[in-house]
Amino acid sequence: MAKVVTVFREPWPEVMTLQEVADTAKVSTDTVRRWIKAGQGPRATLVGTRYRFRTAEVLSFLGISDEQAVEAAPLLGSAALQHRRTR
Repeated sequence: MAKVVTVFREPWPEVMTLQEVADTAKVSTDTVRRWIKAGQGPRATLVGTRYRFRTAEVLSFLGISDEQAVEAAPLLGSAALQHRRTR
């Protein structure tokens, strides 16, 4: 089965999806959903049926400073998000 990998371009997007938060935190999407239900973690907003997270809140929750975020941006990518399949 192919694995979905999140690829970012630019420093960071303004908002992140559930999958992007999980990838950034290196946890499963189920863990992020548990954070939401427990009222822990970054605040989630439902847009239709999908969760969205403010990137600044996610980085703050994960303890990533602005300086660290800028350093990590080339590794993580950002803004125009795309998903690609790898084997």
